[in-house]
Amino acid sequence: MNRLLSVFIALLIFLLPALSHAAETAWEKTDEASVRLIAGDYKQNLKAGFHFKLAKNWHTYWRSPGDGGRAMTADFSKSENIKSVEIKWPAPERFIQYGLETFAYSDEVIIPVIITPEDPTKEVKINTIAQYAICDEVCIFLSSNFSLDVQPETIDSKNEELIEKYLYYVPAETGTNGLSIDDVFLYPKSLEIYVSSLEHPFKSPDLFVEELSANFRFPKAKISFYDNSSRAIFRINYEVLLKDKQLAGNNVILTLKDGNYAVEKQVIIPRILATQNEPELPSATLQRTLPEYSLIFVIFAAFIGGLILNIMPCVLPVLSIKLLSVVKHGGKHKSHIRFNFLMSSAGIIFSFLLLAALVSSLKFFGIIVGWGFHFQQPLFLTFLVIILNFFAAAQFGLFDIRLPGFINDAINDKLKDDSHTAAGHFLTGAFATLLATPCSAPFLGTAIGFALARGAGEIFITFFFMGLGLALPYLIFAFLPNLISKLPKPGKWMVNVKYFMGLLLIITSVWLIWVLSHQEGLLSAIALGGFSIVLFIAMWETHKDHRKPNVTLLLLIIIASFYLPVFLGNGNKAQEISNEEIWQPFNQSEIKKLVNDGKIVFVDVTADWCLTCKFNKMTVLNDSEVIEKLKNQDVISMKADYTSKNEEISAYLKSFGRYAIPFNVVYGPSHPEGIVLSELLTKTSVINALKQASGD
Repeated sequence: MNRLLSVFIALLIFLLPALSHAAETAWEKTDEASVRLIAGDYKQNLKAGFHFKLAKNWHTYWRSPGDGGRAMTADFSKSENIKSVEIKWPAPERFIQYGLETFAYSDEVIIPVIITPEDPTKEVKINTIAQYAICDEVCIFLSSNFSLDVQPETIDSKNEELIEKYLYYVPAETGTNGLSIDDVFLYPKSLEIYVSSLEHPFKSPDLFVEELSANFRFPKAKISFYDNSSRAIFRINYEVLLKDKQLAGNNVILTLKDGNYAVEKQVIIPRILATQNEPELPSATLQRTLPEYSLIFVIFAAFIGGLILNIMPCVLPVLSIKLLSVVKHGGKHKSHIRFNFLMSSAGIIFSFLLLAALVSSLKFFGIIVGWGFHFQQPLFLTFLVIILNFFAAAQFGLFDIRLPGFINDAINDKLKDDSHTAAGHFLTGAFATLLATPCSAPFLGTAIGFALARGAGEIFITFFFMGLGLALPYLIFAFLPNLISKLPKPGKWMVNVKYFMGLLLIITSVWLIWVLSHQEGLLSAIALGGFSIVLFIAMWETHKDHRKPNVTLLLLIIIASFYLPVFLGNGNKAQEISNEEIWQPFNQSEIKKLVNDGKIVFVDVTADWCLTCKFNKMTVLNDSEVIEKLKNQDVISMKADYTSKNEEISAYLKSFGRYAIPFNVVYGPSHPEGIVLSELLTKTSVINALKQASGD
């Protein structure tokens, strides 16, 4: 027993130096984040790490933060016995907010640091200042001082394990963990990177491009998979931010991430190729973009999206016509009503499954299919506007929508007559689906994007629940036929409802024309709007004179609607308004003097790393009407650049009890103390504040 006690005491004495020095600092805590410095084993080198625990929705940034944010920096110059310091950056996540993309970490992360001592037999004394940004809706710039003394031969298994975990997430050399960056090609509008995953199929890959001159922007890539998802092509539509710059010849770092695996490769962008050659892929090519959603969430989104389709202008007229036809023949037996709506529901669901089969077949043969991308195509918007115009005209009784052959006859017969054959009601549901296909609704984009990015099974499941959502009102009336008696009795109101449905379709058409104006310019939108009016006039004249439609005239109008807006749009897209000339540097001491002279002062505290600041600039401060107000000779606009640490701006924010940006305030004769605006600006709030500050 005494011998065992002696051994224990000797071991305790041996370990005492290590036990007497904690291998981590205390947490530096704010409401948004807790940060500390930890150290692992100290042998020849010392492994350390900055340990972040972030509140929900808050994040801190990677070495290349993307469109906003700021990477952490650490100054070790006041440390002792340190020869070199190397920060290791785990692969980040991509965050998309307000249309801007950033690369950051959320929840918890350790940014490892490898410290090489001057003399590994002596104590390392770490004294470092870490500066970092953390962001949610607003961004906060923080600075933390850490001091930590680490003795030679220190062993801290817990911290060592934590640091090693995040060192594992640091991108390795390409090819070392099965991931490989193979080839890079440059085309006039896109950068293509060929990659492979030889040990396991790709699951949810992403690729980050770092180009340190900041002359180019690289949005999220479109991904094409082949060879059973063991190979992929990333196509990035890069943006040249300065017109005189060329991407060819630039040195970039490519980081490929898939799950917990990541590799990186430094390459020189090759010369630009004049034409884009599609690679020869197997016939079973799958081209997909992988959103990170669970199947349960997507099923819910598909169901809700399908349900919402019923109140969209494209589909609401069908349900309304269905209900109106039942009201018109409201004396029928409950079994007739139940049968009527059940068969219509079956028609809807069957049509969605048929659509799923079509989409799966197209994907199987390597044909790119999608839903959301079409709103970026001016020709598709034009097509959709023309279709909606015909549907609207039909609601106003100016035009009869006729489907080919027996389908048209069957639908019309079953809508007009009192027959309750299965085919008639089934085709009514199919007709509802037909009108639903050009419509978009909340949740649909998520569900369809998920489905089209995956295999046939997910496509069928998603489209089935989408159809079930669209069919839900029909199913409700099928199982609760007494609800029909609650509807108003037949009358003139039925005609007014049809007119209202037509008005909804016209409103949708106007919205699409507005979207086109942002893609191709105002002239294109005016041209398409003008042809829409001409189309309505032509159908009105035909209807008024009880003549058959002049097919040749309608075709000419349609062709002109397609051709002229796109022709006028070439070179006429809206240009971004530059407003830098209206800003002057922030000078707090001048504000009071300017206000006493009757001036209005608008202060914008902003930073290059502040994502919300960029959103405010894009949506409000670059708005032509706001610019005109700020250009007024009685308005002085000051920009407080908080990109780097600035004690004057920090004190200024603190005087308002604020510690985060964006921050905007308007001073004037009526409000010399300043009117503080919301973090998310609106055009109305800025203009109203300028008026209020002036006393108008």
